[in-house]
Amino acid sequence: DGSARAFSPPQDGAQLGFGHHLVFFHPRNPERVLRSDGTDTDFCPPEPFTRRMWAGGRMEWKRPLCVGDKAAAEATIGAVTKKGFEKGTPMVFVTQKIAYRKRESDEVCIEEERAHVYLAVAGNKRSVKEGMDTAAGRVAVWEAD
Repeated sequence: DGSARAFSPPQDGAQLGFGHHLVFFHPRNPERVLRSDGTDTDFCPPEPFTRRMWAGGRMEWKRPLCVGDKAAAEATIGAVTKKGFEKGTPMVFVTQKIAYRKRESDEVCIEEERAHVYLAVAGNKRSVKEGMDTAAGRVAVWEAD
């Protein structure tokens, strides 16, 4: 009927909907330490790989997170793959694995995998080093109360 309804915030214990973790769990880095495109540097290869693009991902909801739950997200590097170096079109693929857990029980509620491809910015291709460090096993933790 077009009439406005009053907003009622969710009550403690209410299940959070799909995708909520994309809002609540993110690195809290100050702007001065972000890359020029606004991305964090926690899981990025070094320069000249400064152009990041989404390459795929998946999410699996195992158990619900609820309003009032104390939770933490732990991210690790799953894989780093270099492609195109021999053709002069170097790309670095980084797979990040994220486990979202309830802090009181340590049970995994959501498992997520994100894949990004990093390209060398035009003009920087010649400065790419073949022996780049892969940073495998790096871990970051974010929390939400």
